[in-house]
Amino acid sequence: MEVDGNDGHIVSIIEACRCLGADKIIERRKNAETINTLLHNTNYVTIIDENSDNATGFTWNDVFKAACNFMKKVQPLVDCLF
Repeated sequence: MEVDGNDGHIVSIIEACRCLGADKIIERRKNAETINTLLHNTNYVTIIDENSDNATGFTWNDVFKAACNFMKKVQPLVDCLF
């Protein structure tokens, strides 16, 4: 995930996505909450939409990949609950 173009305006969500793969549970949870909050901001959504439409910068694919990495880290914890 590189920062370019409009990405300068959404650095906080880019950083939060990077941190979803952190080893510490608390750090992952904090960043997941940050992403949830930021995605309620229409400015962030609009920039990511534009980037995705133009296939440049930080896109919805990057958000999805970060979410998948988060789930890979969380899945073993969920499995041990059942």
